[in-house]
Amino acid sequence: MDEQQYDFGRVSVLERSLGYGEPHARPAPVTRHLAERGIDMACLEGRCQRINIRDGFDVTLYDMTFNAAHTSYGHSEPGLTITALLDAGGNGSMVESEATAGSPEIPYKPGILYVCYSTRPIHGSYVIPAGCHFVFAELRLGYKFLDRIGFAPLFASANASHPLHRMSGDGVWIGTAEMPNAMQRRISNLIDCGLGAGRNDLTLETRALEMLTATAQLMDASPPPPRRRAGDERRLDEARDIVLSDISRHWTIAQLARKTGLNEKKLKTGFKARFGYSVRQFIQRARLTAARDMLIEGKSSVTEVAFAVGYSNPSYFAELYRREYGVNPSEMPLSLS
Repeated sequence: MDEQQYDFGRVSVLERSLGYGEPHARPAPVTRHLAERGIDMACLEGRCQRINIRDGFDVTLYDMTFNAAHTSYGHSEPGLTITALLDAGGNGSMVESEATAGSPEIPYKPGILYVCYSTRPIHGSYVIPAGCHFVFAELRLGYKFLDRIGFAPLFASANASHPLHRMSGDGVWIGTAEMPNAMQRRISNLIDCGLGAGRNDLTLETRALEMLTATAQLMDASPPPPRRRAGDERRLDEARDIVLSDISRHWTIAQLARKTGLNEKKLKTGFKARFGYSVRQFIQRARLTAARDMLIEGKSSVTEVAFAVGYSNPSYFAELYRREYGVNPSEMPLSLS
């Protein structure tokens, strides 16, 4: 594994490849990209790490605080950049030509996913108040990699009519989306795998690929369904509350439909549209969330937790937990806050 460590006063920057990556594989220099963006390292404290996942695909993890107000002007190189913010503040905008003159500001907000696809360098400005804490993961992908995985047309065809569109200009498209809670948990896990006390490159790679796949799914999402009646929405909320009131019970669509007065088709399609998950997926995530809380509490064994949240097979429960959080339930749970 090739590594390069840089220290800029109170900022530590690491560039590296995966522990099991190709020999001599190196990411694009993160120090160069920070300089291109006009970031003053003297204003910062914290950590930054860039890892090469594949040729033409890097992930960068940030946990940094601006100790002073910062206004900068810079540029970023062509390609695809996907940024998932867990903590942030301030705003940015494009300031470069008549095509983008007067472009609206883009606020940097926690829980927001930013997608930028460009065929030329983008020039912009950033305004960051003092004390802003930034925690985020950023994927940078080149055109050749996008072509190899078949994602190039998905991003290259985005225009002003796309549901995620925020601003665009000649050779530039920027979109934003609110990240589902499950995606935010995976991003937190991704950051922890790189910046945490113990490295977990296998899970880090998995989470980076999941972040890319989830973004592609958001880009390829069909138009939103017709607006539901208020009465239907109340019944869907009731179905959610019924599930959460007894997560260990094996609820069926038919049972929930009878209890809420919705027909089964409306319940299935409406539940996914309103909450982002099918009923089965929602139940599974509710169970795993409750299980995680119990394991952190440390008062019950893995088997007891599995039974308590509705799984009669502890091995199956352990597999689902490992898939969701990247660790075995018998291990110390990761802090995803």
